[in-house]
Amino acid sequence: MENYFKKAAETVYSEAKDDGRLIQGKSLQELKAIALRQDGVIQTQLGSVAADSEPMSRSAPHTKNSVDHPFGPEEEALAEAAVRHLKSERIIASTRSSATAATASRPAS
Repeated sequence: MENYFKKAAETVYSEAKDDGRLIQGKSLQELKAIALRQDGVIQTQLGSVAADSEPMSRSAPHTKNSVDHPFGPEEEALAEAAVRHLKSERIIASTRSSATAATASRPAS
């Protein structure tokens, strides 16, 4: 079975990179600054970034996963819609692989 959502994420990433809309390699402070420019986003007294959002627990009974419910045409259409919607948006990519690599290459004390 094809993983529609993985394919969609790969498409969004590669198209954003090709179009110059991909933001990557930013520090935590730079990412916080980007977030704080958005409407409704605040910085807490302890320096965390916070925003109000809809409660997710109410959505849980209405969601499916590919383990219990095989994905099909409805999920494929949703993934394709996400790709279309994100076609003109700037995309932020974050990864921990560089931190992991730096830790792994550090000599033992």
